[in-house]
Amino acid sequence: MPNNRFPKLQILSNETHTLQFLLYDTDVSVANTLRRMLIADVPTLSIDLVSVHENTTCLLDEYLSHRLGLMPIRYYDTTVEKFGDASKGKTHKRKRSE
Repeated sequence: MPNNRFPKLQILSNETHTLQFLLYDTDVSVANTLRRMLIADVPTLSIDLVSVHENTTCLLDEYLSHRLGLMPIRYYDTTVEKFGDASKGKTHKRKRSE
């Protein structure tokens, strides 16, 4: 039985935007918590409003819009600090002060 209080971590590679590691001697819930924390720190954008002008597929416009909104888009530009909600007219872009 793994000891949840003392998990072991072995770093396999450490690159600029990539870290590969092996986590063992722990419970799945601890690994899942670590995974969720790492995903939360990856800056992403998502599509909020979609206007379909012509749909030639067999899929409904609402289905396509929903699927586009679920797709995360990685964002590495460090000059943007915060985005708002476009559907409520609260979008803004601020540059960080250096």
